[in-house]
Amino acid sequence: MNFRELGALYKKVRQSRGYSISDVTSDYLNKSQISKFENGNSMLLLDGFMHAVAGLNMTMSEFFLAVGNFEAGNLHKFGEKLKDHIDIHDIDGLKTMIVLNPRTKEKKIFNVLVKCAIRELSGQDLLTDEECQFIDKHLTDIEDWTIFDVNIFGMCLEALNTELVYQLGLQLAEKDNFYKDLPYNAQVVKKTVVNLYVHMILHGRFAYADIFEKNWNCC
Repeated sequence: MNFRELGALYKKVRQSRGYSISDVTSDYLNKSQISKFENGNSMLLLDGFMHAVAGLNMTMSEFFLAVGNFEAGNLHKFGEKLKDHIDIHDIDGLKTMIVLNPRTKEKKIFNVLVKCAIRELSGQDLLTDEECQFIDKHLTDIEDWTIFDVNIFGMCLEALNTELVYQLGLQLAEKDNFYKDLPYNAQVVKKTVVNLYVHMILHGRFAYADIFEKNWNCC
């Protein structure tokens, strides 16, 4: 996520909570600084960003959880279109969803998801090494996954090494309770665990599948 995307998401969170720019200003941040940050014209330093989040009466964890839910909304819209093509095995339709030369992280992620779907349906592997490394880095670099990242993980298993899938699955198990506060989040986690279980069975990792089944009661 670059600073322009972060500023735009900050604005969404601020507006969703009913705050004006004046409401989040302080002795450390003025209206001009916040406005430039939200519009992608400048980046706040770490301490300035922390003050901006504090102005929303949120902790950093709460802020990024909210950001994840906004991203999950975009993923839901994309996922509905993806599902329509998958349901009728429309490989050509899926290929039209691939964005050439994607510039944003979100579009790169969505390309990986489309290509994973094509691989699962037809066996045709369009994933590049660069894309596999990108999604690997995206998931392993984030210390605290939002529900957006959990959803992405469950949808791009085919782009990841099986051993990495297992390790990330175990990490998800450790933080399972964190996602249970909201019904939607709990549903996403449950769906992801089922995908993990099936993925391990299909790849002959029956011992791993057994661990997921016992830990989560997924089947």
